[in-house]
Amino acid sequence: MQSHTKASRKKLGPKILVCATCKRTQIKSYRSQTQCLICSPPRIEAWPEIEDPQLGVWVWFSLPLSGAWSKNRMHARTEEGGVIVRKEARDILDAIAWSAKLSLGQIKLERRKVWLEIIVQKTSPTADAVNVVDVVCDGVKRGIGVDDRYFSLLRLDWQLVERDPRIYIAIGQE
Repeated sequence: MQSHTKASRKKLGPKILVCATCKRTQIKSYRSQTQCLICSPPRIEAWPEIEDPQLGVWVWFSLPLSGAWSKNRMHARTEEGGVIVRKEARDILDAIAWSAKLSLGQIKLERRKVWLEIIVQKTSPTADAVNVVDVVCDGVKRGIGVDDRYFSLLRLDWQLVERDPRIYIAIGQE
């Protein structure tokens, strides 16, 4: 362990923290931070209250699900070391975008919070339903023309099915 003086702290820069308890160094998370994340006590606060949305628009659609829906299978490396989006992933993004656009019809969503609900039917308990979230958000973004930074997940759930798994995607806005 290194011992740090005020002079050595200045050399480290204003964004580096020397923990007041254990003397470890780390990057500060906020300006007045005096302890590292390990030494700082957890804050127990009330859960933030958020009202349930009163959705004026709510549409949904479903598509067949395969292993290619996972964010882990979306990209591939080229021989030159670059990264590309696989063709099957592009096809899935196009299918989501087209389905979202068709489901909304003439409805135009505004650039404000968009609620998504995703239900993944999977044939194996080892499949990870969370890995489809990025793919779904990217596809919906293409289809509705609203950036995914405005998206909020209302629900992500999964079901085990014996065959013909599907993914159900719902889109809503207040």
